[in-house]
Amino acid sequence: MYSLPASRVTLTGVGDELRRDAVDDLRCYRPSARVDPSPTEFLTRARERLDRGQHVYTLTADGILVHYSWLEHGALRCGSDFGHEFRFEAPAAVLWDDYTWPAARGRGLQTRAILRRLRDAAAGGAGTMIIGAVADNLVSRHNIEKLGFTYWASGWVRYRFGRVQRWITD
Repeated sequence: MYSLPASRVTLTGVGDELRRDAVDDLRCYRPSARVDPSPTEFLTRARERLDRGQHVYTLTADGILVHYSWLEHGALRCGSDFGHEFRFEAPAAVLWDDYTWPAARGRGLQTRAILRRLRDAAAGGAGTMIIGAVADNLVSRHNIEKLGFTYWASGWVRYRFGRVQRWITD
């Protein structure tokens, strides 16, 4: 997990091509791997998130949703892919669930989406921005760190003899 204070957010026009809360873009979702949710499952989850006040940023090309990412304002906690719960001392903006269609990777979409969400979160009054990445996702970690985020905490998990142990270090 990484954090960035709002005072370090650079306000630019980068990411303006991403649309915010465009449900019609979400309908262009297609699974790219067997583990991805079906279009119906994806849209159901997206609608639930939007109903909770979260915001989605999207980009489509040739009728395919090539990038989406989420922003949650005023969060007091966030989870991880492995069942952790990270708690914050004060409400924070959480940037999460970034996805880029495989054929569109390497074009800077994640970086542009992060910059756009940072700008919107800062404009919305967030004091701190939080983003996470799985430890072995070196590309995401590089993108996050080059934008000024600093390490905040780690979630660990150990699977042993059918038991799961989770802990957090910061």
